[in-house]
Amino acid sequence: MSNNYQLRKPLLQAGTVLAVFCIFILFVNGAHPTSFIEAVAAVFIGIFKTFLFILGLSIGLAITIALLMAVFFAAVSMYSPELASNLYGSLKKSLLRNLDQFSEYVSCDKNAAPTTKIETAELERMDTFLNKANSENSSLKNSLSALKTQLLESSEEISSLKSALEVSGEEKTAITEELDTFKAQVEGLEKDLAAAKEKITALTAEKNDLAAKSKELESTLTELQKTVTELEDAVDKSPEAGIFSYIESEEDKDAFISAIDEAIAQEMTYAQIDEHLSFELEAELDAIIKAHPSLTKNYIRNKRRKE
Repeated sequence: MSNNYQLRKPLLQAGTVLAVFCIFILFVNGAHPTSFIEAVAAVFIGIFKTFLFILGLSIGLAITIALLMAVFFAAVSMYSPELASNLYGSLKKSLLRNLDQFSEYVSCDKNAAPTTKIETAELERMDTFLNKANSENSSLKNSLSALKTQLLESSEEISSLKSALEVSGEEKTAITEELDTFKAQVEGLEKDLAAAKEKITALTAEKNDLAAKSKELESTLTELQKTVTELEDAVDKSPEAGIFSYIESEEDKDAFISAIDEAIAQEMTYAQIDEHLSFELEAELDAIIKAHPSLTKNYIRNKRRKE
């Protein structure tokens, strides 16, 4: 490897000299000089123009790349400022690392001994890096195995949670169905309660009407009782004022009283007394008595009460 490195640099130098010589020939051939001085001047002018071209091209490329990077980072920052900052830091570190490598490459000595020292140091650094990487790799493997174990445990816990959730889902469905049934029962009870309230309201109204009617009937009955009492008092005071007001002849009155007394003595009923009067009395007197049965019954009742 050291021999290849020692041969590479002279070959590059030779190639560079040939390329420069060819470029000089192109400069001279393009200027069409007529003398040696013009040829030398054409070479210097070509070198100057080439330097200006390379300088302008470098500046243009740098400005263009800077503008493109600025537009790129602006677009990324609009989406995520943190991501744009990370990208900028990575680009900066990469550029600095490349510049360091370029400076190390340029500052390399021509002798092979220092090169061997650099390579030995680089190899030691690489060995250290590889050992460190191996240790980190083993630690990562251990971490991965621990993570796999944790993932297996987590998967088991997740499966148990899923089964528990499925059971709870079935219980939830059953509870929901029971709640729906209970809601339907409550709605039915509410409807029944509303209907009962309506019936109670209607019955209360009917009760109030009946109470008012009963009060009216009580007052009417009271008045009727008063009237009946008055009539009974009047009949008691004047028992003969009823039916006898329609009988004009004293003989007819006596015949009527005699027939009634005979019937009461025999304990006849009202129907039997009616037939007995029809048999005992004259037809005209019997017609008068039949025309006023209530007065006849009042007279008979008063007679029985007195006896």
